[in-house]
Parts: sequence; C-alpha cells; structure tokens
Amino acid sequence: MKTVKKILLYGYGNAGARHYDNFTALHHEVIVVDQKNYDWPLSVAVNQYYNINDLQHDHNIVEFDAFIIATPPSAREMVLGLIETGKPLLCEKPLTYPGCMPTPAWWVEHKNKDNIWTNLQMSFMPTYQAFFRQMQDRTIASVTVTAWSDASKWVGVRGQHQQPIIAPYEYAHDINLAYRLMGQKTHEIELHCSLRLDWPYQEIRRIAIIAEDGEYVYEIDRQENVMAYRRMAEAFCKFIETGERSPWSTSVDDWIHLTAILDEE
Repeated sequence: MKTVKKILLYGYGNAGARHYDNFTALHHEVIVVDQKNYDWPLSVAVNQYYNINDLQHDHNIVEFDAFIIATPPSAREMVLGLIETGKPLLCEKPLTYPGCMPTPAWWVEHKNKDNIWTNLQMSFMPTYQAFFRQMQDRTIASVTVTAWSDASKWVGVRGQHQQPIIAPYEYAHDINLAYRLMGQKTHEIELHCSLRLDWPYQEIRRIAIIAEDGEYVYEIDRQENVMAYRRMAEAFCKFIETGERSPWSTSVDDWIHLTAILDEE
C-alpha cells in the first residue's frame, strides 16, 4: 500500500493548479502557499505568505516529504532553502533564467541536485516515447525544432500569476524532446522559435529529423500534454517513495545542457 505523502506546493497559477489536481488525485496531501493574494474564488485553500522567512515560520518544511515550485522565475527565493533539505523537489521551468535564477555553475556544484526534477513533462507523452523508440536504431544527422505560438491566446488562460516567459525558454519542452533524440547532445539541434502577441498563424510545435534512411516528423499533441502531466506526477511520486528516477525525467544536468542551446539564441 502506498503511503500518503505531504507535499508543499508554491504557487497556484495555471501550472500550480494542475499540479494540485494531479497530486491530490493520486491521494497525496498537498498544502498550497503563494505570495499572491487572489481576488477571485478558489476551490482550494491558498495560504498567503509575504516573504520566505514568514513562510518558514508558519510551515515547518521539515515535515514535508517533497516540494513543488510553480511560482514565476522572479519569485523563487525559496529554492535555495528547499534544496538544503535534501528532499525531492519538482521545479517548473526554467531552472535557470536571465537575471533572477541561480546560474548554471551554481546548480552544477550543488550537492543535492540529484533530488531535483525540472518540470518538462512532454517527454512523458506516450506518442513521443513511441517515436523515441522508433528512432533508436537510426543514425540521426540533425533535428530541427519548430515552435511558433501566439502568446495573446494565453492571456486569461494561464491566469494573472503565470505569464509566458521569453522564447526560447518557453519552448524548453520542445527542445528537451530533441535533446533526448540526439543522445543528449545539442550541437546538431536547429531551433526556430517565435512567441509573439500578434502571431497570425496557428500554433506549430514540431520536431523534424533527418536520418540516414529518410525524414521523420513528430507533431506535438497539446491534448496529450495534459496526460503527460499526470504521468510525470506518478513518476515523481514513485521517486518520493523509492528514490527511483524515471528515465523520462529532466535532471539539473539535463537542464544545464539545454541551457547551452537556449543561450545561443
């Protein structure tokens, strides 16, 4: 019988609400805290805090089995203290971000980095995993990631708390899929990303592969992405319980390698 885990969730925007739904559906206890004072009705209790000292005073973080961070990049002052606990930590992308997150060098040197998961859930999509296995016996020459979106369609959908981050960081999910296909190498990945408020076309999320026996294309299914969140939550719960890490999860080292191509853009 699985043990009910106590999880502290920071942030209740679009991503935070989805994490809450998934982890409570798996019968775990999730406590939600947020700096934001929501002025619309919520279906769950959100405990407001003003700074990290208040939070640690009101909630004994040692009592929690794991942590989830779903706050904006500029509101992640709790990260350093949570890592020191050595407990499992699931952090929404980005793990590094210009001007307001720890540097790649800081993450690489940290002793507890193996407990950290970056929330890049698209690798848990069943169709992607099938495509990945299909490509394993082929020699891949190059991968092209095309990710175009109209950011205006997210306004109101993501909520006031979570706004799009700059491209190409917004498309770290797509790049992560290509990174895995290339055997965790980035130098052969070609990236075409655009995140605009006036994009006149339908969203395109595509990975094109040139292999020795032809070309292959994987179209990202946004509906399947919802399922991927649930599958990732299940894998993270198993990690909390057993320490066994899913091969589809994204580690700190994975993120740092992805950062190399993001920073080239």
